[in-house]
Amino acid sequence: NVILIPKELVFTEAFAKLPGDAQILYFVMLEYLNDAEEKGWIDEEGKLYIEFPIQEIMNLLHCSERKAIRLLEELDEQKGLGLIKKKTQGGKKPNRLYLKPLAKVLKELKEK
Repeated sequence: NVILIPKELVFTEAFAKLPGDAQILYFVMLEYLNDAEEKGWIDEEGKLYIEFPIQEIMNLLHCSERKAIRLLEELDEQKGLGLIKKKTQGGKKPNRLYLKPLAKVLKELKEK
């Protein structure tokens, strides 16, 4: 299997501060998004999202829970670069993660 890497995420100065593990996590999220429709990950507004539980991130990246949470925060629009938007579902359900288009994030970063 191959994971495609958006060159904007590697060669754009705005993303240079993003740790390598956070970049890898985002690349995997993009791959998950390809299967979102098939898995039924479509919200009430017709938007695609992914579900990526912390435990799954820990297993994928062989890291602690603390690091998995920190990596998500690096990508999040509230605490990080703004590549993803988290929506809590409540209970024991994993958060819905909406991936924002790279072009939109780049534009937002330039406006800051």
